Amino acid sequence: MFKIPLIILLVGVLVSCSSRQSVNTDLDELAIERGAREDKVVGEDFPDWIHDSGSDGEFIYTVGTAEYPLTKPGSYVVEAASLDGRGKVLQDAPSDYKAIIQSAIGESLGAHGDFNQMKIFVTEVKGVQGIKVDSKKIACRKIKRYSTAGTKLNRLCYVYTYVPIAKLNEAYARALKDKYGVDKANKFKEILQSQLSKLSQ
Repeated sequence: MFKIPLIILLVGVLVSCSSRQSVNTDLDELAIERGAREDKVVGEDFPDWIHDSGSDGEFIYTVGTAEYPLTKPGSYVVEAASLDGRGKVLQDAPSDYKAIIQSAIGESLGAHGDFNQMKIFVTEVKGVQGIKVDSKKIACRKIKRYSTAGTKLNRLCYVYTYVPIAKLNEAYARALKDKYGVDKANKFKEILQSQLSKLSQ
């Protein structure tokens, strides 16, 4: 008497569970598919100069970048990218320039370019003056970021910054003076000038 309704109930439960599993599987597949999609810049592509960090022997060029949700004003994102570019001045300096600085510091301190000493010293170089932003090389775009959690629309900005190498040399000399005194700083400047002169010959 109760067998038929019971069977119908069990079938209904099984169908319901199967349906929920199917929906969950479909949602999981959609999330995975969405997460696998490449991020997409809205509008025209970024200019080629965003890859042009380096040096021409007189200036060091860096490219700062910043990305925030669209709720942040464009000016805020540009300023953040500018700060990032300024912070990369030491980081993105050419390897041959870094080697000369390391050697000059080592000789002036009598350490002959000890790498660990150089590494500590670089973290103490602050207040590099003369860093400027090229107002013609500021680029911002909206960008779609895809993930398994969903799609986000952000604002991504690149800013081109540059600084004379001479100003960077001065910053190293100031840091050396603050830590080791005037004599060591003067010796560093003499050695550095001599090595840079040889490089330019």
